Amino acid sequence: MAEGGEVNFSPVVDYVEEEEEERETFDHPAEYWLACIGFAVGFGNIWRFPFMCYKMGGACFLIPYCISLFLIAMPMYMVETLFGQLIRMKLPNRYGSIAPIFWGVAMTQAFVTFLMNIYYILLMSWSFSYFFDSFKSPLPWTVKTEEQKQAEAANILAAKATGDSKKIAAAEKSSLWNPDYFHKTTLNSSDNIHETGPLQPWLVFCTFLSYFVVYFSAWKGVKSTGKMVWVTCTAPYLILTVLLIRGLTLEGMEIGLAFLFKPEWNKISSLDVW
Repeated sequence: MAEGGEVNFSPVVDYVEEEEEERETFDHPAEYWLACIGFAVGFGNIWRFPFMCYKMGGACFLIPYCISLFLIAMPMYMVETLFGQLIRMKLPNRYGSIAPIFWGVAMTQAFVTFLMNIYYILLMSWSFSYFFDSFKSPLPWTVKTEEQKQAEAANILAAKATGDSKKIAAAEKSSLWNPDYFHKTTLNSSDNIHETGPLQPWLVFCTFLSYFVVYFSAWKGVKSTGKMVWVTCTAPYLILTVLLIRGLTLEGMEIGLAFLFKPEWNKISSLDVW
């Protein structure tokens, strides 16, 4: 506090200027925008959003979704982005420049990022496993034992005996793949949480491969991530476009869209939807 009750900001200004001299920047503005856009697409866009839209009343779910998107998510995203551009400091020092007591916010962000990295690295390792298995013929998730084939045939017959078209369609679709592929073949899951079981060498390799890719994508800061976003941020949109085109060309596409987007207005008043 300076004389006369005025606040002295000179140490913070000097600190900001020192940070600006060392701050790394993207080589091109497009790299920055691609990095921002990349945050909008992830695993949830592929499986979570369609599932939630179907479960929460179809098109009714779009109402709370759009309200949350435009009134909460986008304003918070803009505030965070503008705050970073205004302060122009590295994350560990950004909140501490406002008030020393806020240094804990940076520690919390680092801790959350650490946990999220473990989560996403695991998903990446599973994705690598699926990617490599997709080159095998026949596809591993279509291979079944005789017992599984007999059980599926019995389920289809039982569904046909009921005469319910939905149950018949569900039984026939569930027989298209091996439900044990992920839990038994890939993970080799134990019977309960008390039996940890041994490490799966193939998944260990995929995990190290995921860490390897992530490390060399970020080891030079924004200089290397700026180059990676050209691939990592455009590929999801390309894949989603391919999946959309493929889905629209499948037989019964209009039935699937009806199940997905048909509004169930009675669910709009449910708190679970909001």
